[in-house]
Amino acid sequence: MPGAVCYAKREMNQIKLRKCTVPNQSVCFLQEQLNQVGLGARLVAADSTEQDAFYRFAEALGCFAREPYVDENGRATKMVLGQKASTVLRQILADGQAATDPQGSLRIGDFAALFPDLPEHCPPNPRLLDFIGHAARLGKQVQYSWLATVLRLERDSVTPLSGLFQKLVLRFDRAYRLMQAHPDGKQVNGLLVTDGLTRFYHAPSKPPYTGVTHRTKALANLCASYGLNQAIFTRSVAAFDQARARQIPHHILGTPLAEPIGSQDFTFAMLDKRDPENAVLGILCSCCGTVGAPYYGSGVAQMAIYAPDTQNLVVRNRAGTIVAKGTLRILADRAQAVVNTLAVNDRFQHRQHQRDQAAIFAALVRGVQAVVQTYDRAHPQQPLQIVTVGTSCNKLLEQCLRYPYATADEQVAAGPVFRDAEKLGQCVLYRAGGSARESGGSTNLNEKS
Repeated sequence: MPGAVCYAKREMNQIKLRKCTVPNQSVCFLQEQLNQVGLGARLVAADSTEQDAFYRFAEALGCFAREPYVDENGRATKMVLGQKASTVLRQILADGQAATDPQGSLRIGDFAALFPDLPEHCPPNPRLLDFIGHAARLGKQVQYSWLATVLRLERDSVTPLSGLFQKLVLRFDRAYRLMQAHPDGKQVNGLLVTDGLTRFYHAPSKPPYTGVTHRTKALANLCASYGLNQAIFTRSVAAFDQARARQIPHHILGTPLAEPIGSQDFTFAMLDKRDPENAVLGILCSCCGTVGAPYYGSGVAQMAIYAPDTQNLVVRNRAGTIVAKGTLRILADRAQAVVNTLAVNDRFQHRQHQRDQAAIFAALVRGVQAVVQTYDRAHPQQPLQIVTVGTSCNKLLEQCLRYPYATADEQVAAGPVFRDAEKLGQCVLYRAGGSARESGGSTNLNEKS
């Protein structure tokens, strides 16, 4: 049994149920949370097998961890991970909605079957904690539907996925990727929990594609991590092969443009045109821009790979994960540039994420500023006059409309592939001779560095 589990079991069996006096604050906090829902005494009185199972579940969630809780954007919070995990566990036990019998409470012993062979010293994953703690409110009831799904799949009477939770503890990041994506690249709203977990359980250890070479191995691994089918992998390979055949440079401006990851909550980067993530940005940014997907966004994604004037401007969080993007095209003959639209991962679409939305938009504007400055230095005789963004399917339209430039009096002709820029209208992100105020601070987009 892992040392942390042994320690917690010993300490929690010794401490008083109403007052915690042992030095491990995480263990104390868990005990207090259990007391709130009347389970502290039950746990101490439970038999050894039930206690062991419960403590291993608690450890897997992070109830005994002392480091800060890091949110999904890589930001360390003031809350200790152990306290966050213990709070989630108390809520799950209090509501009892994770039980296979919706009328009953989740019993301490229900965890016994989840951990037959869990390795020792398995570090907790805050993202697994977020997943288990996801709550959906239906009327006056709170249901932990994703944990219920895991338990239901574990115990299915026809095709049980025995050991699913153990696999989740060990490789949750892999499972989360599969829940984000549809095999044929269709746009997914939210998570495909049941389908994704099932595909994760049965996923092969190696990419299931034909035609994988040393050059395409990284792309194959990326596509396989999202469970994408052979057709999408093949079309992605074709797009990158076309870029190589045309000798398209890695960056349309000839130089990388990026802020250091982690220097702010959200940082921009012009994504290298040979980076495999160009093929799957639609998954990361909750849009249709995945190569091979059955939408027009597939054409935009391919252009960003092999067109000499087009590149993806992306935003990463502190963890380095891409959370937003805009595909930018420079029309040098007219000294104009246009972004097809702005796509953002669905988890930022709720009102509680308004500050993050503003910070993401500010990062995109800084990216536009860097593009303008770099281009103008290279073309002093014909600098960029305007940069616009399409309003159709624009996930940051509210921020665009509040931006001082607002809507465009004239539209930049972006071409038929940039359908979102051509469809409903455009907002101006930069105009030569003007200045604008970003969300979170002012900037002069004409300032030359």
